[in-house]
Amino acid sequence: MEAITTIATALALGAASGFQSVAEKAVKDSYEALKTSIQRRYKNLNIQPLEKNPNSEARRKVLIEDLSEVKADQNQDILQKSQILIDHIQTLSEAELPKIGVKLEDIKALNLNIQLGNTIIKHHYYIPRNSFLKSIWEQLDSSLQDALALAAVQAKRKGKNHISTNNLFATLRRLNPEPLSNFFKKLPTDALPEPISEDISVDDKIFGKVYSLSPCITTSLTKLSSHIISQKKITSQEVFVDLAKYCRGNAVKRLRTCGVNPKKIDSIVKQLGWSTK
Repeated sequence: MEAITTIATALALGAASGFQSVAEKAVKDSYEALKTSIQRRYKNLNIQPLEKNPNSEARRKVLIEDLSEVKADQNQDILQKSQILIDHIQTLSEAELPKIGVKLEDIKALNLNIQLGNTIIKHHYYIPRNSFLKSIWEQLDSSLQDALALAAVQAKRKGKNHISTNNLFATLRRLNPEPLSNFFKKLPTDALPEPISEDISVDDKIFGKVYSLSPCITTSLTKLSSHIISQKKITSQEVFVDLAKYCRGNAVKRLRTCGVNPKKIDSIVKQLGWSTK
């Protein structure tokens, strides 16, 4: 499925879930995040007709045309949020789907394999075979893969041959993936580096030139990979929390200057109800 169609499908599924008061919070939140990004970026794009009738194929086609006109498929943030929303819906059981106003047959109609592979945005990155990143890549969730891919492009633009913690934090701040976005909201304004520029987009082959990770990131991923269980992926929030607590790079020094020490980080993690490793 083309990226534009995927964005429109995510909006339709999110809008359908909005009709139900018992919809999963994660679904509601990810839909609102996607809708907010679109409305801020494309102020003249109207998604209300689809919200009023999310099952209307005609309204979905109109939205696809509007999204194509503004080239929404070139916006990595919107693609990422579309993926997150569909990921959340995909994880629901068959019994839960009707509760959010989504029909199982609608999901299956989009599905060309068990993983909804043609519905979810998946980049096929070229990563050198003998690199550490290659050995661990399939253990990373999609939001972390995309963050590392964008961070690599940013590193290359700055003439670096590795991804630093500061670089990764700046990328995560731009992508603002859920639920990590909730953690960011609890940090002081200046605690994180500025987000990387919106004009930076994924280059599928960039890892051929920038695929090394800083010692801190390598150590973090190695440690987290030893704790994951079958079918579990290493998430962006797990890596961020681990780096923020134990790394000593410039990005973490910045956190400490703003009063964000390991104790404060643990407190935020507890407030958010996240599990720790």
